[in-house]
Amino acid sequence: MRKTLLIAAAVLLSSRAAFAATLLAPEEVFQGSPVRVTTEGAAFLKDVMFDGARVPIFTYNGRTRAFIGIDLKKTPGKYTLTAKLTNGATVSKTITVIARGTPTVASVDIPEALGGNTTSSQNNLLASISAADADIKKIKTGAAVTWTQKFIPPLAALATTNPYGYSVSTGAYTLPHKGVDLEAAVGTPVVAMNRGVVKIAREYRSYGKMVVLDHGLRVQTLYLHLSKMNVKVGDTIARGKIIGLSGESGYVSGPHLHLSVRIGGTSIDPVPFLKLFTPSLSVKEIL
Repeated sequence: MRKTLLIAAAVLLSSRAAFAATLLAPEEVFQGSPVRVTTEGAAFLKDVMFDGARVPIFTYNGRTRAFIGIDLKKTPGKYTLTAKLTNGATVSKTITVIARGTPTVASVDIPEALGGNTTSSQNNLLASISAADADIKKIKTGAAVTWTQKFIPPLAALATTNPYGYSVSTGAYTLPHKGVDLEAAVGTPVVAMNRGVVKIAREYRSYGKMVVLDHGLRVQTLYLHLSKMNVKVGDTIARGKIIGLSGESGYVSGPHLHLSVRIGGTSIDPVPFLKLFTPSLSVKEIL
């Protein structure tokens, strides 16, 4: 009888172990960071909520995952992540958002081609930024991810000239820099970071020639200040395909590529996003 009970208990424990799963997500993140959520074990994500909002789920490398974009201005503190799993369990985790610190403020002159440092030029620049941002917000994202491979850098070599999160002073206005500036001489090939659909390919007074790729489920990559665009709206672009050439169009102080990544409508730091896929990624800082 005792032997039978022991066997039954072992079978029960083995059954529970087969359905066990651990929720994987960082315990602490900085403002402006990407968060990746997944599970380890037999169960998969079925539904994910963060700070009261539902987060889309996708499959990559055989596991269900979710991306959360932590806004640069997200109030520091503790937030609840809750996930329903395919085994029927509901698990929760607390994620603490940490302040990035006081941003560095840099003054950037308006180029003479855009009217120089005049009040009217400042107003026109701000209006152009608002118009471009409005177009980005109107993007209708795909209902599923377009990609199956990891995200890759848009340039052959990555050297950051201006980081994510600092502030740009333009006369009476101070604007947050929600992307990274990467060293790139005019004419440097810029490739798609992953398979996606072109949603914007046009020139703006502020952002210059800009290409926006939608990768589905509100994940987008943005490539600004190009000298040439090789794609048009509606094109489906393969990962690694040249989408244009870097330049100095729009509001710039010199040639470079401004790279932005948006998750759920939030612009996050592209560098840690890329490191989610390639932890060993080397990014040189030449500030």
